[in-house]
Amino acid sequence: MHLKFNEKSNKTTGELASPYSHHPTPIQHQLEIHLLLTGLQPT
Repeated sequence: MHLKFNEKSNKTTGELASPYSHHPTPIQHQLEIHLLLTGLQPT
């Protein structure tokens, strides 16, 4: 699994968003939720 991510995201660090958006890790998922909540709910 890691090899697939590395191969796909080997182009640039920005490419990480593509594979990880399809198969996000628990931490990545939490970060996305956090960013989403903070983005939708400005303080």
